[in-house]
Amino acid sequence: MAAKVKKRYGSRRRPRASEAAAATQVEEKLAGLWEWIRRYRYILSAIVVVLFVVAVAGTLVGRHLRAREAARQAAFDAILEAVRAPVVADPSTLPPDAPDTLRFPSEEEKYEAVVARAESFLADHDEGVLAEHARLLAAAARAHLGQWKESAPVVQAYLDAHPDGPMAPFLRFELAAARAAEQGAAAAAETLEPMRSSPDWFWRAEAALRATAPLASGKVDAAQADAMRKWLDAALELLTAPSADLVAVDFLKSELERRRTWLP
Repeated sequence: MAAKVKKRYGSRRRPRASEAAAATQVEEKLAGLWEWIRRYRYILSAIVVVLFVVAVAGTLVGRHLRAREAARQAAFDAILEAVRAPVVADPSTLPPDAPDTLRFPSEEEKYEAVVARAESFLADHDEGVLAEHARLLAAAARAHLGQWKESAPVVQAYLDAHPDGPMAPFLRFELAAARAAEQGAAAAAETLEPMRSSPDWFWRAEAALRATAPLASGKVDAAQADAMRKWLDAALELLTAPSADLVAVDFLKSELERRRTWLP
C-alpha cells in the first residue's frame, strides 16, 4: 500500500502540451513588450520627464496661489484692523494693563488710515469679493471724512448690484443722508424709495423715519409733505400688523405718529 502511494504521489507530473504552449506565448509577449520598450525608450523617457515637470510645476503653482491668498487675506485684515481700532486722544487715560494694539489720536487719522490701507490692498488685489469689500470700506471711510463725491458712486454701484444685500440698508441710509445735505430732501427720499418694498418691516419703518426727517425743520413744500404723508401712513399701517409685535414697534409708532402731527 505504501509503495502504491509513493508511486502515485512521489512522481513528478509532466506538463501538458497546452500548458507548454501557453508558457511559450507568455514568453513571446514579454519579449515583444521588452523590444517595444527598447525601441521607444527615448519617447518613454521624455514622457516620464514631462509628467515629472508637470507634477513639480503643479506643486509650485499651488504653493504660489496659497501664498498669494494668504498675503491677500493679511492685507485685508490690515484694513479691518484700522476699522476696528479705537480713537484715543490722550493715551495717558488708558489703564496700565491696556493691550498694546493699534490706536489713533483722532477720527480723521483713523479713517485716513482705512483709506490708505484699502487703496494699498486694491493696488495688488483689485478683483474678487475682498476687493469689493475693500472698496466699500474705503468709501465709508471717505464718507466719514466728508468726501461723499468720491464715495457715493462706489456705494451706488454696490446698491445697484446688490439691492437686497446685507449691507444695502445701512449704505442706503448713509447715501440718503449725504444726498439730503447736498441736494435736499427730495434726493434723499428718492434714494430711500426702494426701501418701501423691503421684506423687513423694521427697515421699512426706519426708512420712513429717515425720509420724513426734514419735517423737523418745518421747511417742507406741499409736494414733499404729500410724499411724506404716504411714507408715514404706509409705515403706521405696517406696524399695526399682528406680526409686528416686538418692543421696537412702540418706539417706531410713537415717533411716526409724532411726525405726522408736523405735517403742514
